[in-house]
Amino acid sequence: MSETRNFTIKKTVPGTVLFSLSPISNQSLNKTIILTTRLPQQALPLDWALGVFLDTTLYNMYKKGIFTFNDNAALIKAASEAGVYFDTNDDFQPCENNMPKIINALKSGVRADIMKVIKEYGDDLVRDVVVKYADELTTGVVTMLENHWGIQLTMDAR
Repeated sequence: MSETRNFTIKKTVPGTVLFSLSPISNQSLNKTIILTTRLPQQALPLDWALGVFLDTTLYNMYKKGIFTFNDNAALIKAASEAGVYFDTNDDFQPCENNMPKIINALKSGVRADIMKVIKEYGDDLVRDVVVKYADELTTGVVTMLENHWGIQLTMDAR
């Protein structure tokens, strides 16, 4: 690829995201990408960013919103031009980073807002965020969600 544009890959879920990525120009090269809470994003050259479209597992992670890029529209356009994007769904938009919205609703303590994010983003994602950020939430919110799901979310006696 002659273009040297960079993209920033960002994790959108709590915890660590770990995968191996190859550039489209030389798939024998591999780079391990580790996105953590301390380092939630990493810059990648276009050639490497397009490698997401070559690996079915990575592409599915991208579609599910486990990670995203700073300019998804430009990346999808570049992937189409490079001939590595074959999805028949032309309206595909990768999931956006919903973690700040979920965290803000949980920290607000307003039951209606919390139930709204659970309905919108699903039990699994909200549960993962609660477990990851339990120390930043009030005991009342954690207890309410434990009763809602019927499970224990924290190990300590807060």
